[in-house]
Amino acid sequence: MNFILISSIHIQHFCCLYFLFQIDRYEALYTELEAIETTVLFDKWFRLDVRPFKHSLLENTKNLTELDKFIKEAEVGVAQDLGNGDYDILVSIMGHLVGVRERIHSTDAMFEPLKATIALVKQYGDDLPETMHLKLQELPEQWESLKKQCDLIRQHVAPLKASEVSAIRKKCIKFETRQAVYREKFKKYSFFNFSCELPYWRLERVNMRLQRLEEEMHQLQDSAVLFEVVIPEFKYMKACRKELRMLKQLWDHICLVRACVDYWKTTPWREVDVENMDIECKKFAKDIRSLDKEMRSWDAYINLDATVKNMLTSLRAVAELQNPSLRERHWGQLLIATKSESSTKSFVTLTLCSACRFEVQRTWSHLESIFIGSDDIRRQLPEDSARFDQIDIDFKELVAEMVANPHVLKATNRTGLFPRLEALQAELTLCEKTLAEYLETKRLAFPRHLTKLFDSIAGLKFAEEESGEGTAAVGMKAKDGEYVEFSNITNCVGPNIEGVVVLQVEKWLMSVLQVMRDTVRARMTDAVVAYEDRPRDQWIGDYPAQVTPSCNMCYGLYTHTHTHTHIWINI
Repeated sequence: MNFILISSIHIQHFCCLYFLFQIDRYEALYTELEAIETTVLFDKWFRLDVRPFKHSLLENTKNLTELDKFIKEAEVGVAQDLGNGDYDILVSIMGHLVGVRERIHSTDAMFEPLKATIALVKQYGDDLPETMHLKLQELPEQWESLKKQCDLIRQHVAPLKASEVSAIRKKCIKFETRQAVYREKFKKYSFFNFSCELPYWRLERVNMRLQRLEEEMHQLQDSAVLFEVVIPEFKYMKACRKELRMLKQLWDHICLVRACVDYWKTTPWREVDVENMDIECKKFAKDIRSLDKEMRSWDAYINLDATVKNMLTSLRAVAELQNPSLRERHWGQLLIATKSESSTKSFVTLTLCSACRFEVQRTWSHLESIFIGSDDIRRQLPEDSARFDQIDIDFKELVAEMVANPHVLKATNRTGLFPRLEALQAELTLCEKTLAEYLETKRLAFPRHLTKLFDSIAGLKFAEEESGEGTAAVGMKAKDGEYVEFSNITNCVGPNIEGVVVLQVEKWLMSVLQVMRDTVRARMTDAVVAYEDRPRDQWIGDYPAQVTPSCNMCYGLYTHTHTHTHIWINI
C-alpha cells in the first residue's frame, strides 16, 4: 500500500513538472504573440487588422457562468408547486431532475481539477477575477445542495410518477398493437405492385400517415425518458419507414425505365440506335442490381427487372434484323406475307415476341433439370416445384402451338401471345429467386466447393455396388493422377428421414471433409514415424504429396531445436 502511495506521489510530481514545462513554453509564445503588430500592411495597399487574431490566441480563460445558470434554473424548476397535480408542471420537474442526473458525474469531477489549474496559473501572475474565485467557492456547495433537493423532490413526486409510468406503459401497449395492425396494412398497399397507378401520390399519403404515427412514437419515447420507463423499440415503424424510402427509390427507377422505353418505341425503324439503347439498358440493369436486396421479392422490382431484361433481348433481335444483308426483296416478301402496306407493326411484334420467347426458353431450360430432375429440390421447395410444373405445361403447350404454325409472322402475331410470354417470364423469375435463396442457405451451411476442399483434388472414388451407382467414397483423386485411399469409408448420402434418404449435399460433404482430414492426419503421423527408417526416395513415394512437405518441415524443426539445445547445454 505504501509503495502504491509513493508511486502515486511520484506520478503527480512528474505531471506537475510536465505542466510547468508546458506553461513556460506557452509563456514564451505569449510574449512572441504580444510583439505582433496590431495592423500589417501588404504590398503598400492591403491593410490587415490582426487584433481579433491576437485576442483569440490570448483568450484562454474558463468561466463557470454556464454551471451557475444551470443550478439557478434547476433550483427554481424542481421547486414548482405540485399541489393540484398539474401534468405540465410534473413534466417540467421531471425534465429538470433528468438534467441534473445526466450531468452528475461530469460536474462532480470538474471542481478539484479546476482549482488545481487556477492555482498553477496563479504562479505565473495570471489570476482570475475575484468574482470567479467567489463562484468557485460557492458553486460546489450549491451543486451539493441542488442534488439533495432533487433527491427530496424525487421522493415527493414518486406517487405521481408511478401513476404516469403506468399510463405510459398502457399507451405503449396500445401503440404497439396499432403499429402491428398498420404494418400488415402497409404490406398490402398497391405501390408494391408494378401496375400501381399514381404511385407517388400514394407514397406521399402513406408518408403523411407515417409521420403522424412517428410523432406519436417520439412523444412516447420522450415521456419514457423523463419518467425512466423502458419501452419497446417499435420495430414495425422503423421497418415501414425504411421500406417507404426504398419504394421511393424503386419507383424512381421504374419511372425512368418506363419513360425511356416509351420514348424508344416512338423512334422510327431507321433511326433506332441499338448500341446506345443497349448501353442504357445495361446501365439500368446495373442500377437495379445495386438496389437493396429486400426489394427483390416485391412485384414492382420483379417486373422492372423483367422489363429491362426483355428490352435487352429485344435489342439483340433488332440488331440482327438491322443487318445490312437484308435487301429490298426481303422487305417486299414481308409485305406480301402480311398483306399490308406497312409491315412495321408486325415486324415490331415479331421482334418483341421472339426476344421474349428466347428469354423464357433460356430460363426454362436452365430450371427444368433442377425442379423436375432433383428430388431434393422438389422436397425442399414444394410450392415452387408446383409452380414450375405449371410453367412447364404452359410453355410446352405454347411451343407446340408455334411448331404447328411454321409461318413466323402468323405465329408471333397471335392475340395474347406476348402477355402469355411475359407472365411465364415473371413466374420463372419467382422460381429463380426462391432457388437462389435456397442455394444460399446451402452455401452458408457448406461454403466450399468440392474442388476447394483440398488443393488440386479432381474427384472421389466410389466403391462398386450391384446397382451400379455407388455412394460409398473410398478415396480421393488429384488432378495429376495421384490417388489417396481414405482411412474410413464415408457414404455420400443425406440423412434417412422416415425411411426416405434425403440427398442433402451439405450433410455428406461435411462427412467427406471430415474423412479427408482424418486421412491426412493419419498418413502424416505414419510418415513422421517412418521418416528415419526408409530411404528418402522411397519415403517420398510411399506417402501423399500433401503429407511429405509438412513432414519435412516437422523433422527439420525437430533437428534444429535438438541442435540448438545441445549447443546451449555444452556452453
